Amino acid sequence: MSTQNDLAGAARRLLEADIDARVDAVRKASEAATEAEHAEARHRAAQAAHEAAWKDALTVGWNERELQRIGLRPPGKPSPRRNRAGAKPTQSTPDVGSLNVTNDNESND
Repeated sequence: MSTQNDLAGAARRLLEADIDARVDAVRKASEAATEAEHAEARHRAAQAAHEAAWKDALTVGWNERELQRIGLRPPGKPSPRRNRAGAKPTQSTPDVGSLNVTNDNESND
């Protein structure tokens, strides 16, 4: 038969494990929030650098159309969407009934 001290000790261990898990969850959430704040700051700095570099290119004689034609994305425009890593682009197959195929070896009698 368990003593009161054994039961109290078991209860304490269960409660402490629960507290440890909850504190660990708060620690992880705090670290993630801090990293998100740092990432947002890096993003803002990158956007400002992009804007400045774009203006510099315009200042030295490029125009917006030329920059876009060579593949540069203007500041403030979203990046083009890309396929997920490893995903192959889908290739559509034409409807056979819609193809107009002629055989040059056949005679049209």
